[in-house]
Order: sequence, then C-alpha cells, then structure tokens
Amino acid sequence: MTPTRIGINIRVFGLAATLGFAGATEALPRVTSGYLMLCAIAVTFCLVQPSGLIRQAAPVIEAALVGMTLGITGAINQPLGMYLMVPALLAGLIGGMSTVSAAFLVELGSIALVPIVRLNPELSTVYLREMLPWLLTAIGLGLLGSWIRRLRTAPADEDQARYAAASRLLHQLRQVSRGLSAGLDPIVLSGSLLDDCLTLVPDGCGALLVRTQGGAFVALAQNNLDRVPGRPMSDPLVVQCWATVDAAHETPPVQSQHRASAQSAARGIYEVGPTRTALPLRVGTRMVGVLTLELKKPLAAVTQAELQALLDERALRLDSALLFDEVRTHATVEERHRLAREIHDGIAQEIASLGYLVDDLASASDSTARANRVAQVRAELSRIVNDLRLSIFDLRSQVSRSSGLGAVLGEYLREVGSRSTTAVHLSLDESPERLGIEVEEELLRIIQEAVTNARKHASADNLWVSCHVRPPAAELLVEDDGSGLGSDVPAHGFGLSIMRERADRIGATLAVTERPGGGTRVSVSLKPSTDANAVATQALPPVRPEPWRTRQQAPVATCG
Repeated sequence: MTPTRIGINIRVFGLAATLGFAGATEALPRVTSGYLMLCAIAVTFCLVQPSGLIRQAAPVIEAALVGMTLGITGAINQPLGMYLMVPALLAGLIGGMSTVSAAFLVELGSIALVPIVRLNPELSTVYLREMLPWLLTAIGLGLLGSWIRRLRTAPADEDQARYAAASRLLHQLRQVSRGLSAGLDPIVLSGSLLDDCLTLVPDGCGALLVRTQGGAFVALAQNNLDRVPGRPMSDPLVVQCWATVDAAHETPPVQSQHRASAQSAARGIYEVGPTRTALPLRVGTRMVGVLTLELKKPLAAVTQAELQALLDERALRLDSALLFDEVRTHATVEERHRLAREIHDGIAQEIASLGYLVDDLASASDSTARANRVAQVRAELSRIVNDLRLSIFDLRSQVSRSSGLGAVLGEYLREVGSRSTTAVHLSLDESPERLGIEVEEELLRIIQEAVTNARKHASADNLWVSCHVRPPAAELLVEDDGSGLGSDVPAHGFGLSIMRERADRIGATLAVTERPGGGTRVSVSLKPSTDANAVATQALPPVRPEPWRTRQQAPVATCG
C-alpha cells in the first residue's frame, strides 16, 4: 500500500470514529460545524500530496489546523478531540519521533493560544483539561507510528549502510593494493613463504595449508609432500595445530621408521625423515593456515623460533590475500552469471527469432536452389544458437566447495556431447582429496577452452578427455581425431595465450601438440616442486573409455 493511500485510509477512519463517538455521546447536533471543518481539513490534505521537506511538515501543519479548529469551537466540541490522533499518527509514520513531538506541541499550543487571541485566556485551562485525554492518546499513537516507520525503513537503512561501508573499504583496498610489494595473489604469496621457510630447513619438505569453510584443509603451496603414499592433506597433526593455535610435533616409533625406510628404498623414493612438525600461521589468536614440515631429524628450538617468527610476519599478508581472493572470486562469478543472462536474453533470443523468419522463407520458396540456400542459412543459424547456449553453459559452470572438478567437468562434457555430433569420451581418476578451489577452477577453464577449440575448428568425430588427480599433482589430457593443428595455426593465438596464462598461474605445464594418428593433443601437467632426490611422477597414459550413450549415463572413470 502506498503512503498516499495509507494517509487517506487513516483520515477516513479517524473521521468515521469521531462521528461514531459523537453520535454515541449524543453530542452530534452541537458539534456539526466543527466536524465539517475537520472534514474540510482532511479532504484538503488528501488531495494535496506534497513532496520533500513539505511532505515531512504536512502532519505538523494539519495538527495546527485541527488544534485551531478545536480551539475556535471551544469545549462544546470535546468529542471531536478524538481526531487529534490522526495528525499525530501520520507524523509518526512520515517523519518519526521529531515530527511526532512537533505535531504534539503544535496541537497543544493551538488549543491553548486560540482563546488567548480571542481575549479569553481563562478558557485555555478549560480547553486543555477537556482535550488532555485525547492529547495523551494522540502522542501514544504518534509513538506507535514512529515505531512502525522504523521497522519499515530499518532494513533499507541497514542495507544502504552496508553498501556504504563496502564502498569505503573497496576504495581503500584499491589504493592500498597498488602499493603492495608482493601483490594479493594467495598462491604467489604462499609459494614465496614456503620457499623462505624451507631455506631454514633445507633437508625437509612441506606444505602450506589453509582451511575451507567446509572444514577441509587444502594446500596453497607444496614441496615434495606427496612422496609419502597415502598421507592425507588433513591429518590429526594439522587438526591439533589448528585447534591449539600452537606448534605440534609427531615422531613415529622406531619400528615404523625402519618400515618406512624399507618401503621408500623399495619404491626408489626419497626417504622422508621420522619427524613431522606443524606450525601455526596466525594473526593474533586467529588461525590463517598451517605449515607442515617433514624432516630427517627433530626441529631445533632455534630453527622453530625463526620459522614461527617468519610465519607471524607473513600471516597478515596471506590473510589479506585470501580475503581479497574471496571477494574477487565472488565478483568473477557474479560477472560470469551476468554475461550468461545477457547472452541468453539478448543475442541468443534474437538469432533464434531470425531462425523462424528463415523457416518462413523456406516454406514460401518456389525454387529448389533457393530452398537449399535458405536451408544452409537455417543450419548455420542453428549452429550459432547452439554455440551460444554452450557458451552460456561455460559461463555458469564453476567448481565450488560442494562440486569438485570431476563433477563439474562431467556435467559440462555431457552438455557438449548432447549438443554436438562429436562423440565425447571422459576418463576420470580422482582421489578423495581435492585440489584447491582456485586450482580446480583454472584447470576447468583450460579444459573448456581446449574442448571449445576442438568442437569448433577440428571437425572431429571423437573427443577424449582424461582427468587424473592426485593432490597436489594432476594430469589432464584433451585429444581429438580432427584436422590437427596444421601449418597455418598461429603459435600464440588469443585462446592459447589465455590457456598458458591460466596454467602459469597455478604452476602447471601446458603442451599443445599433434596427436599420433591425426588430430590435436592438449595436455596439462600439475606437479609439486621436486629436488634432486625426488622421483618424477609417472605421466598419465592415454585412455580410450566408451563414449556416453545417453545424457543420463554416468561418465566412465578408469584408474591409471
């Protein structure tokens, strides 16, 4: 209901209630003139709808006119005092407490001053005594109206205040981020921090972990921590460090050390020492992350103190980078969804409409040659609409805390297979542990770009996608049996440059080569840092699973 209609309803109800009260007290014949004056005031303010400051002052002016009316007609119009509640209630709804106070004082003053102006000051006390119950009721209703107004405007005011605070913070962030020496990339900052920590313990390896909102720990940076098979990314040592906000240590029993050494020797893997240490990355008493180290011998107290000092110094930088990355990710997702909506509601609908016009031309064509040309145009329009729909799906596909790389990739490739003549084959081999969300997001975009290139330019009959994830390592392969790269393909195309930028950002290696037997191969390899004693990870072998037969069939997953 609009404010205008609310005001009309309140005035109509006030006049009806006043008339009923006057009739009940058998005072209607002697208050007719005063009641007609109140009706004239109500009609005037219902017809005149001011704005701005005048709208705020309108209840006060109406209160003055009502008070003067009652002061002029005298004590005989005491039943009409009920209408004093109308301006007070409107004052509360429109202007709040200050307007209610002004309306009450104006009503009180008008009733008291009119007899004085008419040279009958002794009547002021009589009039006020007669109207006092209605004046007190009026201020009560005014306070009620003010409270209702606050309830109605509080959410909008709070929302506006939040946006104002966000605007100030974003302006400050923009100014400050330009002067930061290391930027606000959490992957770069965590990698630099881990490297600096490992210079203090050159014979060790480690990882820098942060905890997601779901409670799982993910690695922002690692160095050879995957050399011990079966060790999860989050373990009791890390949980203990996070809970106590203090260092935690673990030394396996001697028998376990010998067994680990024998297993390592048998596998040809660098032998990880018997001591594991977790150090907190904290800002005050608030945890930001955990540094886990695996060493040949227990960490010296002096070295631990140096490591903790370095972590305490860099914690605020990484915390700021993580917050900024969360804001940036949210903004990116919102922008991708906005673009998807614009494409769907704009150009996609317009091109689809052109298709209907082409259908009309085809039905009206009287020439076979012309009908064939129109059919070619219709087929091309259908292809463009299909590409736009896939682009919308690309924009809306994203990994999250609840949907990992494998799930999103499977859904995406199902959609591609259902909208193209190319048979799409997927091989998934994922461990229970996940890569970081930002890493999975970059890998997904690389695969999407490779699949889009194959679908649009390769004229392929088959498309094979392999995804092998063993955090912190991952191997991805996209192959097609199409026309191949060819000699006229630019070495530094825009799409290829974007793929390389995404790979470089997460420390992965991208290779685009000819596929044996014809077609193109795009491979992405994500491996942890290694040293001279580490053994390189086995390359992911090509796989040839069966293609999907229906959209509902689950993707075929093979383990290497």
